Amino acid sequence: MKPNLKWSPPVIINENFEDSRIAAEMHFKETVDMYGPQYLVNLIDKKGSQLRIGSQFTKLHTELRDKRLQYVWFDFHGECKNMKWENLSRLVDICRDELQNYGYFMANLSAGFAEREQFNNPRNFTILQT
Repeated sequence: MKPNLKWSPPVIINENFEDSRIAAEMHFKETVDMYGPQYLVNLIDKKGSQLRIGSQFTKLHTELRDKRLQYVWFDFHGECKNMKWENLSRLVDICRDELQNYGYFMANLSAGFAEREQFNNPRNFTILQT
């Protein structure tokens, strides 16, 4: 493949799906063991070369058959084109129930970590304010 300055380089998908499945299985076993169940949000386009990537990832998720990995494909550019940011509420609606199971950690960096709030859930979002 010759290097270029195109915005989107050509997509190359591993022809051996089983290799990809094994690598993903090992990766997610490690991250699930470390962080617990996960919610995977795919934000790439549902057209063009990104459709090929997204379709392969969707297939990969299906083949893993791991109930600890939830998955949604939300076409960010398609949903929010023309500055329609309000359409992000669709993604929030899709993920709402699962997100309720997460806590968060927040620290005001100007005040230091002495003034922090943490909920007792190990699956936390991190919010840092400066």
